[in-house]
Amino acid sequence: MLAFLRNYPNLVTIPVDLQVAQDAASLRADKRFSPPDALIVGTGLAVQVRHLVTNDHNWSTKLASMSARIGVVRLSSYLPFP
Repeated sequence: MLAFLRNYPNLVTIPVDLQVAQDAASLRADKRFSPPDALIVGTGLAVQVRHLVTNDHNWSTKLASMSARIGVVRLSSYLPFP
């Protein structure tokens, strides 16, 4: 699995460092993200991604106050079925 992720085109793995951990802890406390979701969003913030892709409709609401830093794209908005 790790070899697949390391060699997949246009996919970069990011280590969880102190900055990611601090961002994740803040998101967990302030926005009530689950630990895995807080790590995903915290990693995105630390490396300054512009958008996160998810199917979780709560992320848009939880991250609305941070929309200048990071956006949320819901896959379900682009699929031909509900």
